[in-house]
Amino acid sequence: MTGVSGILSRLIKNYGLETTLLEYSLRLRWKGIVGEGIAAHTLPARIQQRRLHLWVDSTIWLDQLNRLKPLLLQKINAHLNQQVFNNIILQSGQPPEPLALLPEADQVLDHPSPPIPLEPSPDLDLCIQEYLKPVGDPALKEVLRRVMIKSLRCT
Repeated sequence: MTGVSGILSRLIKNYGLETTLLEYSLRLRWKGIVGEGIAAHTLPARIQQRRLHLWVDSTIWLDQLNRLKPLLLQKINAHLNQQVFNNIILQSGQPPEPLALLPEADQVLDHPSPPIPLEPSPDLDLCIQEYLKPVGDPALKEVLRRVMIKSLRCT
C-alpha cells in the first residue's frame, strides 16, 4: 500500500492538488474541528498563502469569530497536526454555489448507518468533479475521482 500512497502523493503534488484536497478535507470535517455551533454559521471557502478564508453567515458571527480567531486558528492547526495556517480571513455573506452544495460531514463520514454507496451522491460527485477540474488527463481524473470516493468509504 505504501507504493500506491507514494504514487498518489506524487500525482497530487505534480498536479498541484494539495491545497484542493486540504480544502475538501477541512469542509468534510469542519463540524468535528470547530464544533456544531461555529460550523452552523461558517464554511471554509479557500486556502491562499497559508490563510484560511471562511464564509460567515452574519456580521454578528463575523464579529464574534474575529475575537476568537487565535483560538480557532490554534484548533484548526492542532487538528492538522502542523502549523498549516498563519491567519484566518473572515468574509460575511452567502457562500458561492459549489460550496453550498457540499454535503455535511456526518452524511459522508458516518458509515454505521447507512453505508456509503459505491457511487457518490450527485452533489458529492459534483464537488469531486469541481476539485478535479485542473487535471487535464481524463484517465488520471477518473482514477483520482475513484480514489477520493474510496477514501470517503474508508474514513
